[in-house]
Amino acid sequence: MAEPALRPSIPAQVGWVFRVLDRIAAGESIPCAEIAEHYVPWFLDNVSPEQILTNLCGASAVASSMVALDPEFLLQRGTAIGLVSTHRDGRRYRWEFDIESDRLCLQVLARGPLPEYRDHTIEGPNARLLVRDYPSETSGPAHVLLLHSFGADVGCWDLVAQHLASTARVRAIDLRGHGRSDPQYGYSLQGCLDDIAAATGDVASRDLVLVGHSLGGYVALEYAARRPCRAVITLDGPASMQRSDTEEEIAATPEPLHSVLAEHAHTDYGRLIADLTTPALIGLVQDSAGQPSDDETERQQLAAWAIQHGHSVRWLDIPHGAITDDAEPTARLISDFLTTVGPLAPLPRPGALS
Repeated sequence: MAEPALRPSIPAQVGWVFRVLDRIAAGESIPCAEIAEHYVPWFLDNVSPEQILTNLCGASAVASSMVALDPEFLLQRGTAIGLVSTHRDGRRYRWEFDIESDRLCLQVLARGPLPEYRDHTIEGPNARLLVRDYPSETSGPAHVLLLHSFGADVGCWDLVAQHLASTARVRAIDLRGHGRSDPQYGYSLQGCLDDIAAATGDVASRDLVLVGHSLGGYVALEYAARRPCRAVITLDGPASMQRSDTEEEIAATPEPLHSVLAEHAHTDYGRLIADLTTPALIGLVQDSAGQPSDDETERQQLAAWAIQHGHSVRWLDIPHGAITDDAEPTARLISDFLTTVGPLAPLPRPGALS
């Protein structure tokens, strides 16, 4: 049973999840209605009870083999807790929860054994910023900074990072307004760029490789357009020449997503890519539908534009939300691209191409 492994310092709401995992492991069917009763409504607006239940079913075997479950952190604001579980075979897994109104939201569930890492905080431009360093098996020059998607945190990269250990030194940060970076940060694009600079102050620009998923891809591209670095990789970040959100759509979104969309609504990503002198890999999710959708057409246009301006494009056979879950192919994509990138040098402009 998982529950006896819980420590007194772990909030009682977390125990509900592990009781459910034990029931699933014992073969019991859990109704989606019960899942919905224990998850905060704002989370269910984006993730269905069926998806949560699928995630829990996938974790039940892991939970049933736990021999210890220890707090990794408990945020001062009291709504989030991270746990690391140790298993009979010696593997470690990371769990992260957000607790509100006596209900629980499963935020991140690692799907494999975790690497070792060292978390520390630095003083960013406005407040503290969480930085995670992973152990490296190489003394090579490349230093990869991983930037997560909207609503995620450094933990989403743990499984990818361990596959990059032989390729580069690897670091991740909690973008402002996310994870364990100070909550009063709020969100601003310029603030995110300042945070990257603060987190990589010990890294030479000729060695810095930025890798961003979704929102992190937007931020990575903006940073690379303004400051020299060795390479930039976006994983389903910008997927069109310019975002097509209408003023009405932006106005209807709650904070902090409202601020995110408002800042990106009028950015000309086609121009950013055309002017970019840093070697770039643009990863785009391939629409599996038979007839190309408007989104797919925009992706195709962006891909053609990036290639025309001397950059690389890869079509990803991975759903947008699963890019960091599918660790090995994502890490392989990053590693393979880095083997093609030499020391920092201006990217040749396409000349006759316009």
